[in-house]
Amino acid sequence: MGLSPLHRHDGRGDDALASATVEVVASEGAETERKPFSELTPPTVGTFVKKGPGFLVNCTGMGGFTGEWRILEGALTVDLLGEMGPKDSTAGDVHVADGASFGLAVVTKMTSQSMAIGNRFYVSGAGSLGLDVLFNGSLASQVSTNMRAAILNTIILEGDAMFRGWEEDFGEKSSANAAGGYQLNGHTLTLQMDSGAYLTNGGKFTDGHVVLHGEWQPQSGLTFDGGTSNSLTLCSGANWHGYHCGGAWRSCRA
Repeated sequence: MGLSPLHRHDGRGDDALASATVEVVASEGAETERKPFSELTPPTVGTFVKKGPGFLVNCTGMGGFTGEWRILEGALTVDLLGEMGPKDSTAGDVHVADGASFGLAVVTKMTSQSMAIGNRFYVSGAGSLGLDVLFNGSLASQVSTNMRAAILNTIILEGDAMFRGWEEDFGEKSSANAAGGYQLNGHTLTLQMDSGAYLTNGGKFTDGHVVLHGEWQPQSGLTFDGGTSNSLTLCSGANWHGYHCGGAWRSCRA
C-alpha cells in the first residue's frame, strides 16, 4: 500500500498534527482512494516514512505494523501504547536521520509504564524543533511509574548524537531484553536535561564517548565496555551516580 499526504504541517507542541486526522491518498495496485489515515487498515509490513519539517503525532492504528520506520525530517512523536507496533522483538527498526527527531510524550505526557516500545533505533545528529534526535517527555512527578517506560531495544549511534528530556529513562535493557544496550560505535553521545536525571537500567554501553549536562544515574547491572580510548565528560554542574554498574570506562573528567 502506498500513502501520500495531501496536507503539510509546520506546527509544533500543542499545534502538532495527529496522523489519525491526516488526509491521504492510498493506492494499492490500480485502485486509489482519498480518506483520513484513521479510516485505513494499515499494512503490517513495508516502510513508514516521515517527511516535512513539522510535528506528526502517530496513532494506535499502527499497532500491528512491523515494517521499517524512517524519520527523514521534522519530528515523529508517540503518546499512546501501540503507536510503534508490537512491544517485542518483532517491532520494526527506526532510523532517525541527522536533523530529524523522535519524541516520546511530547504532546501528551506519559501516565503509564505501558508506553514502553520494542523498536531498535539508529540515530545521529542534534535533532529538530528543539527535541534533539531522541526526546523523552515524561515528567519528574511521574518517574515512580515511568522509570522504564521508554525504548526497550538497542539504541545504535551512526554518528555523534544528542538526547534530551525531563526526568526519564531511555529504556530498561536488562536480561529480559538481552539485545538492549547503547552501541556508541566510537561516537559521542551528549545527554542534555531540562530537569531531573537520566536513569539507565541494564544493558551495556559499548566503546565511545559521553558528554553529560545535568545528572545521570546508571544502575541495575548496566555495564561500560571498552578501554582507555573511551571517555565520560561531566560539564559544569553535572553529576554521575552509579549503582550496581560494571565494566570499565577509564576516563571521567569534569
